[in-house]
Amino acid sequence: MAGFKLRLSVLGLLLALTPLAADPTPKDTLPEVRFKVNPRYTAKARLARIEGLVALNCVVDTDGKAVDIKVERSLGKGLDEKAIEALRKWIFYPATKDGVPVRWKATVDISFKLRE
Repeated sequence: MAGFKLRLSVLGLLLALTPLAADPTPKDTLPEVRFKVNPRYTAKARLARIEGLVALNCVVDTDGKAVDIKVERSLGKGLDEKAIEALRKWIFYPATKDGVPVRWKATVDISFKLRE
């Protein structure tokens, strides 16, 4: 897992973050993925051999959950719903400002790739 400034690479999943609070300082932290669930393919998407990214906009809340999830970029065939379902199960260490947890806007790109 790579560190991040404004974009975090997590095993093929990218998490782009935009603050609701001010830019981080030494007492401030960005959200960090603590637990993630990979999405599952739908039968329709597998048969259609669809691959790519579903981009989800959300807010990482002060309790470390992704809330207010909206699809920014869609793949269709049920994959958008599977991406949302997976993101709802993720747990983050929340962003902090002056050591206090704060809400943080994020765009999460969830990758769908078929195995050969």
